[in-house]
Amino acid sequence: MYAELTLQSHRFVLFHYPIAEWARIFKGSIHVHGHVHNRPTVSAWDSSKLRAVNVGVDVNNFTPVSIDEVIRRVAKIPTPKRERDLDDE
Repeated sequence: MYAELTLQSHRFVLFHYPIAEWARIFKGSIHVHGHVHNRPTVSAWDSSKLRAVNVGVDVNNFTPVSIDEVIRRVAKIPTPKRERDLDDE
């Protein structure tokens, strides 16, 4: 199941699996996922540079992650730019 929603004026993309690119990624949307057990990041790409949060309880002290915590975790991560946008800088 894949869902998109807006909460607290933030756009979220919810999907069980982590994905490298999602709807409105270049407009600041936040990807919330689970599935990746026992590790907070996905080694296929550097998730520290993505506005993506693994909310699986097994990587979060078996505690649910609030929407406020998700927003806090991505607050300092800049919205990624498309390669074509980088050419304009």
